[in-house]
Amino acid sequence: MCWICAQRNPFQGEWLHPPAALAETGDAPAGRDTPLVLTPGEQLTGTLGPRDVDWVRLDVAAGETFTVATAAGPGRTVSDTVLLLMGADGTELEMDDDDGEAFYSSITHISDGGPYYAAVMTYETHHGYRTDDEGSYSLTLTLPGQGV
Repeated sequence: MCWICAQRNPFQGEWLHPPAALAETGDAPAGRDTPLVLTPGEQLTGTLGPRDVDWVRLDVAAGETFTVATAAGPGRTVSDTVLLLMGADGTELEMDDDDGEAFYSSITHISDGGPYYAAVMTYETHHGYRTDDEGSYSLTLTLPGQGV
């Protein structure tokens, strides 16, 4: 997706350049050195294993209100996610457990220019429980009025 479509959404979700379908390959590291990056209008498909935390960098222009949200992925999916929004220095700004659909997560925030990081994990991992809740999830980054 081009920068103008990603940042300004001039066509209200009717994309000239459809958003890229991104997928985690291997295990995304839990930290600011993650190779995974989302811009507004993009969706990532990831996989969580036991005690796994995936970090994804979020690039959003200053002043934009954005929503980052998890949902079920393809095939076997995790059933309950926790989403942390981290600042540029890696400190936690916000946490959400179930504000998305079903037991998935959603955070809306106003950007100061970032970058930001989304840390995705299962409910069990967040609370330190042993878990068998593993599988796929999707992560989306959107601006108001923008679909994926």
